[in-house]
Amino acid sequence: MRRARRLFRPGVGMLCALCVLVPALIGAELVVRGYQERLVRDVQTRASNGLDNASTLFDQERLRTLNNAELSASHLGPLVAQDSPDDLLKATADVRANVLRSTSLVALVDAGGHTLASDPASNLQFATQGDVKTALQGKLAAGWQERTPLALESAAPLPEGDGAVLVAENVDDTLLNTGARLTSLEMALVENGRMISASRGIRRSLTFAADTSADTNLVRQSGDTFERTTIGPDAYYLAARPITLSNGKVIGTLLAGSAAAAVDDATRQARALAFAAAVLGALGAGLVGTLFGRRTARRARQLARVEDELETSRAQADHLSAVLASLTEGVIVADAEHRVWLVNPAARNLLSLPAGDHQPYALYADQLMPTSERVIRSYSSPVRDEVGTALGTVTVLRDTTRDQEVERLKSEFLTVVSHELQTPLTAIKGALELVLDDDTGDLSRVQRRFLDTIDRNCARLTSLVADLLDLSRLEAGRIELETQPLDTASVVRGALSPMSNLFEARGITLRVDVPDGTPPILGDRRRVEQILTNLLSNAAKYTPEDGGGVVDLCAHADARYVELAVADNGPGVPEAERDVVFDRFYRGRDAARRGEAGSGLGLAIVKSLVELHGGSIHVEAAQPRGARFVVALPRAGDEDD
Repeated sequence: MRRARRLFRPGVGMLCALCVLVPALIGAELVVRGYQERLVRDVQTRASNGLDNASTLFDQERLRTLNNAELSASHLGPLVAQDSPDDLLKATADVRANVLRSTSLVALVDAGGHTLASDPASNLQFATQGDVKTALQGKLAAGWQERTPLALESAAPLPEGDGAVLVAENVDDTLLNTGARLTSLEMALVENGRMISASRGIRRSLTFAADTSADTNLVRQSGDTFERTTIGPDAYYLAARPITLSNGKVIGTLLAGSAAAAVDDATRQARALAFAAAVLGALGAGLVGTLFGRRTARRARQLARVEDELETSRAQADHLSAVLASLTEGVIVADAEHRVWLVNPAARNLLSLPAGDHQPYALYADQLMPTSERVIRSYSSPVRDEVGTALGTVTVLRDTTRDQEVERLKSEFLTVVSHELQTPLTAIKGALELVLDDDTGDLSRVQRRFLDTIDRNCARLTSLVADLLDLSRLEAGRIELETQPLDTASVVRGALSPMSNLFEARGITLRVDVPDGTPPILGDRRRVEQILTNLLSNAAKYTPEDGGGVVDLCAHADARYVELAVADNGPGVPEAERDVVFDRFYRGRDAARRGEAGSGLGLAIVKSLVELHGGSIHVEAAQPRGARFVVALPRAGDEDD
């Protein structure tokens, strides 16, 4: 009997383990599949949004080709009637290379539909294309052009009805890489069933693919579709959208999505965690069954507690996995020895890490730096226990590529607007000067007053355009300094000379204190004078007029720098605004209420010029009231003489 009881206990344990293990494994698999389906739905949503963003990108590219077509027409139009074919071909090549730069094709068509010049050379019959026909009738036109690769084309009429200019931009890898950077998704273009253009990730997969044809389940549909497909050795989740002409003809298909490795890796991790929990639960059940005996009630209670704990652990693990997988920011967790033990899917996508890779933490350092494809910012924080012992490190990664691109586009916009405004302003100012200088008494007093108002505002606009150009050059790094030792007193006099009339007109007292023997400044004379002029102009703007205003300019030197300080007795700069007063286009909260004019560029230009010299600038409260701007510029040494 005793031996039977000894055999009975392991048998009960095995039975209990099997009773728990089988349903636990089935339940774990169902949970994992549900989790995988949720991940795939998230990818599908992102891919669909990526197609929308790509459509917006194509619309922007179409507008760019329209602008390029008009620009090319303005350059080439005057040459059609007078230049030879060889000259027209050279002019077309010059426009494409030097004016439009990255355009794929520029072609010139005469009024009869014959091609006069094309760069690169082409034997296509451009006059048969719908957009060229429309342009020959005197209207701008844009649309898709069916060829390999697909192209976005625009045509513009030449002046006097002499013909048209066609500009085409191929939808190639370069354009799709731009879309990939903006959406963090991979993209491809399919034509006649084959992938003809692709972003970097899919292009790498295509290099290992024996067959570059696209999945027929993706490209042979009339609307948006979503499939898991294989390209070379890699699997992808891709959404597809047909590209349709106005007549309803489908000329290609746009794909957007991401590699399936992130979803597969997250699913494997979830499955391993769920199965481990199931096995652990089965082992616990077997242990409880083996020990089943005299203390049945106690063992039953222990089993219930174990199952509750396992259920809680599974729920917590599922919740943690779901949270980490749903984060758009990348998360890397390492222990105190810098060994990586957790990398979420977003981090793998940002760093292009293969699934299941667990390198030492230090190896990720180079991958956290900006690359040509993405700009990634990282933020790290130590993990400590209750007594302060370091347990490891958590690093959060964020893709700031789009922010960088927005800043670049803003700088390009400022540069273009400044250049476009400069020419008409110069013409307006020249015409005004001719009218005012040639006045022999024909102008009435009211007319002269209006013309003087126009002249003042034209000068103000000219100054604003100059500030915009300076700011854009500074941000683009196109300003070079001609540094040399500069006599400090002479530089101060040079800056004060154009400002004397302004201070006199506003009734402001100017006090200058540049001690004899002040060391020279190492800098560019014109730019240092520009720094002081902007600071003095800013001080005059905020200083009380009619005898109550005082502006002080003083110089001081130490072993490394010469400090130039400009102080006024105006309203001053609130402490809360001192960190942002040098930002572009920033004006004080009370500036509009007090009616001061200004663009908010002067101090931003000053800060950029000072930092370009290797110096620094800050603002502090003046005594008894007002603001004091202090500029520290490098001091010239004996070796600089």
